[in-house]
Amino acid sequence: MKRYCKNCQRITDSETELRSCPQCGAEFEPIGAPDYKLPEPPLPPVQPQSQQAKTEERYTPWEDRGKLGFIGSLFETWKESLFNPSGFFRKMPIKGGIGNPILYGLILGFIGLVFQMMYNRFFGQLFDPSQWNHYLGRDFNYDFYEFSRQVQSISYFFLVFLTPFLLAAWFFIASGILHLILIIFGWNKEDFEATFRIVTYTEGTSFFEIVPFVGGLIATIWQFVLIIIGIKEVHKLTVGQALIVVFLPLIFCCVCCCGFFFMIFGMAAFSY
Repeated sequence: MKRYCKNCQRITDSETELRSCPQCGAEFEPIGAPDYKLPEPPLPPVQPQSQQAKTEERYTPWEDRGKLGFIGSLFETWKESLFNPSGFFRKMPIKGGIGNPILYGLILGFIGLVFQMMYNRFFGQLFDPSQWNHYLGRDFNYDFYEFSRQVQSISYFFLVFLTPFLLAAWFFIASGILHLILIIFGWNKEDFEATFRIVTYTEGTSFFEIVPFVGGLIATIWQFVLIIIGIKEVHKLTVGQALIVVFLPLIFCCVCCCGFFFMIFGMAAFSY
C-alpha cells in the first residue's frame, strides 16, 4: 500500500497500514482518502523567439575538418558559400576566432593568384613580340623587352611570398571599413569578428580566376553579391541597408578620385 506524506512529500510503499511517515513522523491521511500524486516538475520557461534563434546550432564545414577532412571541408564550404549563400551565412558561426576563416581565405585567394600568373605567362609567351621581329623591324627595343620580362619573373617570385600578407591585410581593411559603416548607421548586430568572417568566407570566388580573360570580373562581381548577402543575414539587415553598407565605400572612393582628377585637370588648365 502506498501512503503519501504531505509534510515531507514522500511516498511510502508498505504492506502494513502505517499511520505515520517513517521519514518525518507526520500522520498519513486516513485509509480510503483519495490517492495523492507527487507534484509534476514545472515546465521550462518558453524562450523568446530572438533567444531561440541565438541558441540554434551554427555550423561551417571548414571548421569541422576533423570529421570531413581537409579537402572535403574545403569543397563543402566553397560550394555552400557560393551557391547557397543565404543558408551558409545564416548558420555561419559568428564566434570561434579568426584563424579558421583567414586560413580559408588565404587558400582560395592563393589559388586565384596561381591561375592569374599562369595565364599571364602563357599569353605573354603566346603573343611574344620577339617572334614578330620581321614585322617590328629595328624600331623594337629587344634589350628593354628582355629586361621587362626578367623584372616580371622576379616580381612573380616575390608576389608568391607576399600574397598571404597582402590578402590578410585586405581582409582586415575591408572588414574594418564595412564594420565602421555598420557602426556609424547603428546597424551592427554582431561584433567585428562576424564581419571579418563574412569577408573571408566570400574569398571562394577567387577560384573563378580559372576562367581566362573574364574570370577576374566574374570573381569580383560575385564576391560583392556574397558580401551583400552575408551582411544582410548576419547583421539582420534589409537588402537596401546591406547595399548601402557595401557600396558606400565604393561611391566615396569614386567621388574622391573624380575630385582629385578635376583638381589636377584644373591646375593644369590654370597653368596654361
